[in-house]
Amino acid sequence: MKSSKRACSLKARLLTAPVVVLLIVFVTSGFLISNRVNRALVANEEAQIKHMSEVLLEIYNNQVKSMTDVMKMSVLHKSLYDWYIKAQRGDSSLLRDFLEQMILLSDVDDIHVVQNTGKVVLHLDSNTGADDLEFKSIIEPIVRYAPLKDRKTQLDEMILTQLIQENGTFKLVSVGPILDRKNNVKAALVFVKRVDSAFLARQKSHFGDNIEVSVASADRIAFSTLSGLSLPTRLINGENNFNSEVNGKPFWHRFVPVDNGKMFLGLSYDLSENVATRASIHNIMIVIFLVAVGLVLGIIVLNVRGTVRSVDTLVGYAERIAEGDLSSEIEELGSDEMNRLAGAMNKMASKIKAIVNDINMLTENAVAGNLRHVLTLPSMVEISARL
Repeated sequence: MKSSKRACSLKARLLTAPVVVLLIVFVTSGFLISNRVNRALVANEEAQIKHMSEVLLEIYNNQVKSMTDVMKMSVLHKSLYDWYIKAQRGDSSLLRDFLEQMILLSDVDDIHVVQNTGKVVLHLDSNTGADDLEFKSIIEPIVRYAPLKDRKTQLDEMILTQLIQENGTFKLVSVGPILDRKNNVKAALVFVKRVDSAFLARQKSHFGDNIEVSVASADRIAFSTLSGLSLPTRLINGENNFNSEVNGKPFWHRFVPVDNGKMFLGLSYDLSENVATRASIHNIMIVIFLVAVGLVLGIIVLNVRGTVRSVDTLVGYAERIAEGDLSSEIEELGSDEMNRLAGAMNKMASKIKAIVNDINMLTENAVAGNLRHVLTLPSMVEISARL
């Protein structure tokens, strides 16, 4: 019972320190690794949404460039003024056919031919309905130009592409002049691209299913492919990434300003799959942690059990010697150190056994009357040397 208690006490002492150190090392390293992995995943998500917002802005800028380039090509057409005059006289077929091609090339929703007074002469709509724009104010910068000296070089200054907000909606408008043969402005072409839900749906097609696209003014969300999205103004006005929960799902958001902050294009990145992936990684790390701890603990326990078993054997042998049993010897033990200790104890026991035998012999001779013969100087020296 005492041996069992001693073994348990020794096991506890041998196991406590390495187990505590092991747990501290594993928990600390697990926390650091998990934190590093989490930071890497977040950084990757932020980099992704930043890149995608740049792509969205590039798509918008390409739309602006396309409208401007097609407008320049349209107003430089040598027959545009003649077709406009025919339309004025009631024959708009040639002008209509030409502008229908321009709609396809520029990817706009509407093209208007507008007189200098603001009256719409011809309207082409790729969808349905007409724009209720205030055309007179839109074409005013074009109309007031004096006759051009060089049509090709001065057209770049006259063609205006701007973003207009009306009644909570955004429209990208490009305006160019219709010039007569003396380079006088007689009318204007107006290209209109609605930045609405249909526009956003087309932009969303450039990204994955986990990306939602929004258009916002400085104070509210105007359109979004993400239903239920509502964000504070202070967040919309910044170019920083921020997160929120929409319809029970986590999202990263990023809004970039367009046309000096008249409008903001926004991306919302659904993090549901990323959160699930992150949870899976954490679970895998926990499993690896537990397996590693189990293996190391198993190795430690096996080593400690071997050490304790050897110590128990040595203690038992010493106790038998203390009780006078000098007949047995210890067999080889596991480690070199334990074998050395066992060998030393075997030598000690054999020497004690020899001394005891000599003492027994002296005692027997003394009883038999041969004490003088036994206690010779060599015998005494030999026993003293053994002691």
